[in-house]
Amino acid sequence: MLRTLTILFLLFFSNGYAQHTFEYTHHDQFTYCTGIEINDSSYAFLFLDSLLIFTDSGEITSRQKIFDRDSGYIYKFFRTSDTTFISTGYYNYEPKKKMSLWIRTYDNEFNTIDDRKYVIQIEGKKIWDIVSTVDFMGNPVIFTNLYSLDNPGVFNDTTYSFYISMEGDSVVQKQYDSFFLAPHSVLESPDMNSYFLIGMDRKDYLEPYIIKFDNALEIDSIYSLSSLNLDIIQSDYPNIKNYSPGKFLFSTLVGNYDKSIVGVFKSDYSLQNIQSSLTGNFNENNETAMIESIDYIDTTNIFVGGNVLDVGESDYFFLSCFDQDLNIKWEKFYSVDNDTSALSLRYVMATSDGGVILISNIYWYPYMYANILKLNANGSLTSVPENSTYKLRDMFLYPNPGNENLNIRTAVQSLGGIFNLYDISGKEVLNTKIIDKHTTIDTGHLPAGTYLYEYIIEGKTIETGKWMKK
Repeated sequence: MLRTLTILFLLFFSNGYAQHTFEYTHHDQFTYCTGIEINDSSYAFLFLDSLLIFTDSGEITSRQKIFDRDSGYIYKFFRTSDTTFISTGYYNYEPKKKMSLWIRTYDNEFNTIDDRKYVIQIEGKKIWDIVSTVDFMGNPVIFTNLYSLDNPGVFNDTTYSFYISMEGDSVVQKQYDSFFLAPHSVLESPDMNSYFLIGMDRKDYLEPYIIKFDNALEIDSIYSLSSLNLDIIQSDYPNIKNYSPGKFLFSTLVGNYDKSIVGVFKSDYSLQNIQSSLTGNFNENNETAMIESIDYIDTTNIFVGGNVLDVGESDYFFLSCFDQDLNIKWEKFYSVDNDTSALSLRYVMATSDGGVILISNIYWYPYMYANILKLNANGSLTSVPENSTYKLRDMFLYPNPGNENLNIRTAVQSLGGIFNLYDISGKEVLNTKIIDKHTTIDTGHLPAGTYLYEYIIEGKTIETGKWMKK
């Protein structure tokens, strides 16, 4: 039996005035999405096979099923001209045996104006997983990892690229044997003379590299990220974006597989000058957003998102805004106040009005929700519906429930306030000024029970909640 998927859209605008809330219910599970800004006043998002187009006033102007999900999978949209978009994906002729690359062209209303399928058989035994697509002068280049039919969950020893000429209707195929690619990790340089990819060594699947290709898609050089003297680990979903002429950004995980945080990096094309900035704390277990974790339109507002896991009753995801020097300008933490839910940030998309759109999964048995949230350039919400289950925070406490120590993660823009903790009778048991993003308080002397907290800045209470000691 299919579960019910409720998609709740909360749209908040960077002018700080308008807010629109509406709800859409879909009878299926939400597992993947991709999106694109159509223009400065409308956006399109694809949830599996269902395309929704909505305006910046919150009005859905189109709902349509654009393909049969049993027959294929659309991976990514990108714009090729002022009037056309392209989507890339794959099409199943014989599931798990015979698949084709699938290229569709759309007009601005997402009507299909061209549909092409390219059947590619490699030794007749393997299928592929599309990991990234880039635009080369209006022609898609698709990168794939191969799986074995005998063991579909294990990578084969080959990665391929396919350059598709839309005018000549031809495919140029290249094969690479020494690495596999991480999803969403391919970057086309603005001068179209090179590509940069984040990949992993096939021998142990642990050593992360940046691989530089020339414009013929031949390997130019390979740079090991271990030389940064940071414990950069394999991330299932690193991201890489152009930054400025000769420079690019990428995000991945730093730490180990038990405790990790999200690292943001800026590099020149020589890969010899890499600047880094870290989010989170190694007491936490963080991960990058599952599909797209880094985006910007204005380099003074670089948005990076990820998830905070295993901190107690509620999962969190975070959004950090960096300036051009990778200093954090502000942070926000997003949670669901329900101990039966699990939360996961999937997608970060900067918008031309200076704001940002976030898409997250909320697993709340027996339902799965997809939440689209639009923030302004300051990460602010103008108002929240009375029945909203979602809360945007400037701090969170963990572990919750806890024991001997209470950890407090505070956004950079909200430091300097007073944290008060009260027992259930209302008696104050702790009072401390928060001056660091990561604060640990000894709570060993407190008896087990439920406590209430508040955080006050300049006489204004900005956070309240409860903390439980076991």
